[in-house]
Amino acid sequence: MKALVLGGSGLIGNAIARDLIRHGHQVSVVSRRAERPANLVNLDVRYISGDIDNTDELDRWIRDQDLVVDAAAPYALNLFHAETAAERRPLAHAKKRTQSLLSSLTRHGVRLAYVSTLTIRKSSKSNSLSALQSQFVQRLQPYFAIKELIEEHIFKASRDGLRVIVVRPSACFGPWDSKPRHQCWVPALLRGEIPVALEHRLNVIDTRDLAGVLVAALEQERYGEPISVTGHNTTVRELFSLVCDLAGVQCPRWSVPAAFGLVPALWAELTWAVIDRPSPLPALVPMLLCEQEWVEPESAQLELAAAPRPLTETARDTIEWYREIGYC
Repeated sequence: MKALVLGGSGLIGNAIARDLIRHGHQVSVVSRRAERPANLVNLDVRYISGDIDNTDELDRWIRDQDLVVDAAAPYALNLFHAETAAERRPLAHAKKRTQSLLSSLTRHGVRLAYVSTLTIRKSSKSNSLSALQSQFVQRLQPYFAIKELIEEHIFKASRDGLRVIVVRPSACFGPWDSKPRHQCWVPALLRGEIPVALEHRLNVIDTRDLAGVLVAALEQERYGEPISVTGHNTTVRELFSLVCDLAGVQCPRWSVPAAFGLVPALWAELTWAVIDRPSPLPALVPMLLCEQEWVEPESAQLELAAAPRPLTETARDTIEWYREIGYC
């Protein structure tokens, strides 16, 4: 099978590309970067440097593929600092991009695997304080509306005959991240740059386990049904402690509820926007964290894959990756 991975240089897309290669598939990876990032250097992939938003280019890349994996869904990282037209009108951009992608897939008869998120689900506790906070966060940050819009269009295309796999992972964690160092929390934690932990319950899935579920779903042709992919129930404090213990460094002594970090993060974004610069600590991080909750694996995931690997293994491999590329 020939597979094109959009966002294959990212944390999730890279794990999926590696798993497809492991299963003997021919993989092409699209990224905006001119040169291969570190996590693609030794991979047997065809590297394409280009702009996914260019409709003609996208159609040309797709036409000879059997599968497209979309692990590069658009969203605005900063709320108050927009450098491009896509960032200034994120919903309109996401709609146009999704329609172009689906049109090409339909025209060429190519399958789609889309990486969504568990956070698009709304809380059923409509009268609780946490539900009110969730409603505020989801209305303020377009990330959530973008994910819902994309899924809406994808499932419509699925009902019209497009073969689609949709996976909804919880918080993703694992090796092979290639984001700029200041956007990676593990190196920052190990270098003492995170003085306070935002305390919250969360579920963590290794990106390699997510990739395994997605590839298994493709092999079993589980089209048209969203598949939740979850891992270990833990807390931010416990995860920080595990990473610090494995690296032999001191964990932050203090922690505060994640909700307390929302307002300072928003003010920081606004302050940076005043001087026309993006915030180095986007409010999206605590927003996504506040949308996390403990969950148990659903039957579809259990039918497709083995139990998630130990969280200790994930943390150790992640630390080793960041050390390998000189981040910590």
